[in-house]
Amino acid sequence: MIAVLVGSFALIPRGSGRGAGGPEINPGIFRFPSKSIHRVDSMTLDQDNRIEVVRSAVEAEPFALDLRTVVVVAGGDRMALTQAAMLGLAEGVTRSGGVAILDPLRAPESDTTSLPPIGATLVIEVATTGGEAPTSPNQAIEATLRIRARSVGVDDHPAARFAPDMPRVAAEFALTHRSAGTGGSWPERYAAVGRGIGAAVLSRLGAGAAASATPLSVADWGTPLPQPPQSKTLRWSAAFQHHLVRGWVGRIDGSRTIVRGGGEQGSSEQLVRRMAASGWVEDPGDDAALRVFTCERDGMSLALSLRADAAGFDVAMWQERPHAAELFTQWMEAAQSGVEPPIERVAREGRARPDKRPPPAPDAEQVRRSARDALRRHRACAGIPLEYRERAQALIAVLEPPAAAPPAPPTP
Repeated sequence: MIAVLVGSFALIPRGSGRGAGGPEINPGIFRFPSKSIHRVDSMTLDQDNRIEVVRSAVEAEPFALDLRTVVVVAGGDRMALTQAAMLGLAEGVTRSGGVAILDPLRAPESDTTSLPPIGATLVIEVATTGGEAPTSPNQAIEATLRIRARSVGVDDHPAARFAPDMPRVAAEFALTHRSAGTGGSWPERYAAVGRGIGAAVLSRLGAGAAASATPLSVADWGTPLPQPPQSKTLRWSAAFQHHLVRGWVGRIDGSRTIVRGGGEQGSSEQLVRRMAASGWVEDPGDDAALRVFTCERDGMSLALSLRADAAGFDVAMWQERPHAAELFTQWMEAAQSGVEPPIERVAREGRARPDKRPPPAPDAEQVRRSARDALRRHRACAGIPLEYRERAQALIAVLEPPAAAPPAPPTP
């Protein structure tokens, strides 16, 4: 069971000198406080949030994100502005119809992930990079923040052969914040600052521009995401769950780490030792920069990769869906018949609690639309036999022919 943790800007009495360190952040799913006493209004604030694009995967056009999904809002430090911006972003994502998972910077001694096992599509990481902390709620603030936004997935990776075709985001922004308060408390000041920064970032990402009335296709496996191994040097950044592959992505920063007694060891060694003790086996491979481990757990085949670079290791754990080609064939049948694919029906019914009924079955039109969307997104998956993909291409062309070109204007 996933514990739902409530996020709020502060639980501090107005007029108190407490709260100068910014709002507290608890890891977990963000929810708006249900009681009015726990809600914090924004201070009247003259603020400016200017964003400069440092790095962007889409240089020529603005981003357009549909936030009706799961978004991880991560902290790169415990600074007051970082915490405030995280809550501002979480509020914005939630108002857009999505689910925000708060992931504050954990303590160095922690070796357990604080993320719930829910598939996410986007990670937005916030860090304060410059500026002095104010000494009163009304003092002017001038600070810079680093905002990184990236899609959750496995590109250029062994698991990519089952990944769907979907919009990719990989961007870094430098945000310069300037503000001056006009009277109020610390909670009200940080509420105003955080909401202002959050709105500016989501606007730059084109939040809502891609949203439509079309329901989103949710990948249902019927079983919980498998929990990944842990170590003190590894920070899992998000889980993902697509139709044909699911898992976790994370990072180990640095190639060496200090151990008890003052010695050094490779930063991935603790993780590798723990995996070996729990049944993970390393596969032989020709790529020295990519180590792959496999494991059988509760009837599931799992894999984990460590990809070395100059600054550390990218880590991914994944599970490929059993009978993926069979499910692909069932999508082709469902796209025409409107009958729910048996594999997806079993997954839906598997989510029912012993004392509850399973979620209701989708209607025929929902099934057709979902199946066609799944075929479009997976028609280039190398993990699916080529003949199946070619049949899907032909089927989509028949079911959804391209719109006819408008008639040419009459010749004068």
